[in-house]
Amino acid sequence: MNRGLVSRAVFVFGFCLPLAAFGILAEESVEAEPQPWDRALSALVDRAGRATATDHALALGIWAVAILVGGAALVSMANSSRRRALFSLIGALFVIGFGFSLVYLGWSNPSGVAAGWCVSVAWVSGLWLGLRRHPQPHAQATSPRWFLRSLLRRKRADDVLDWVRFRVDTFPRSIGWLKPLGLPELHESTYQELPWVGVRAGHRSAGTETRWERIEPLVEAYGVRSALDIGAGAGWFSFKLAEHGVPAVAVERSMRALRLGAYTRKRSGLERVSFLSMEVTPSTVNLLPAADCVLFLSVWHHFVREGGPEAGTEILARAWERAGKLLFFETGEDEMPSTWRLPPMLPDPRSWLTEYLEEVCTGATILHLGLHEALSPDDEPHERNLFVAVRGEPLPDQALP
Repeated sequence: MNRGLVSRAVFVFGFCLPLAAFGILAEESVEAEPQPWDRALSALVDRAGRATATDHALALGIWAVAILVGGAALVSMANSSRRRALFSLIGALFVIGFGFSLVYLGWSNPSGVAAGWCVSVAWVSGLWLGLRRHPQPHAQATSPRWFLRSLLRRKRADDVLDWVRFRVDTFPRSIGWLKPLGLPELHESTYQELPWVGVRAGHRSAGTETRWERIEPLVEAYGVRSALDIGAGAGWFSFKLAEHGVPAVAVERSMRALRLGAYTRKRSGLERVSFLSMEVTPSTVNLLPAADCVLFLSVWHHFVREGGPEAGTEILARAWERAGKLLFFETGEDEMPSTWRLPPMLPDPRSWLTEYLEEVCTGATILHLGLHEALSPDDEPHERNLFVAVRGEPLPDQALP
């Protein structure tokens, strides 16, 4: 018979026996009159409660087995000799104190406690000898540590915690039914929709869709094979690119957005999307990877607000250097308050931004991709210009959207 299966079966039995004992004790505590602990434990052998000295010893042994098996499991899982020594010391003190407390409270006599210790030490020693490591190729897979970890299933626990955090991060999903109350401080939970995980309440979902309708044909026409999404949020555009077989690196600094993106990646199976937690500044922008396509959507005005127009220009120029074929650009315009430090866009935002992109994106041909829905900082509807900077000469007009 396979030794690994035998070892696991023995270890399971070592855990199941105390658990079964606890189950019977719980039943006894509900159906019977309260009894001292030693008599309640003795009911495992004598349901009528007529405990003999042998019953006391066996009952105390089961208690000690439960304690020592758990202690031995902790010791075996410890990853250093110092921790194993600490766990052993704490466990020994606990067992000794437990035994003396039974004698002090009059629930048992010293011989019963000693008998319980003997039974428990013999039991745990047998488990330890039967499951100790041997110099064989698959020793790790048959060790108590491996077995306990396989029972705990860290991935399952992580999945549950991720789901709980995701529900918190996406609350509320929709506030349409609350808007008649006139509470302007309430917002939908996400900036963009995440249909891959059932989130369809992004407060900029319509404009996101129309932008993608203009971006997608260019991605296909220019044969884009990699993408860099700066200020990606939860990664809506990156996931759309991944659906078209284009690997994308989504760069974001918001931890909440990164959590949403990572959860969406795990649940959707779109493994071509990678998330990079990064604060993009003039001193860090050179760390960004190169890609065929760079998405620079709704982030330029943030760079200007935090570092001034010079910082925004520096970051955009470095981003263009990393764009092998295309750079998509959109920013806040005259709907932004003066506190955002944006330069005056005269005579109109489209003309000013076209000239600005031609100046910063050296050697690029700038194409206008229409106006798209957006929101001002006060949640007022607005339209923004979408541009693409094409490296070199653009394709013929019939290949463009």
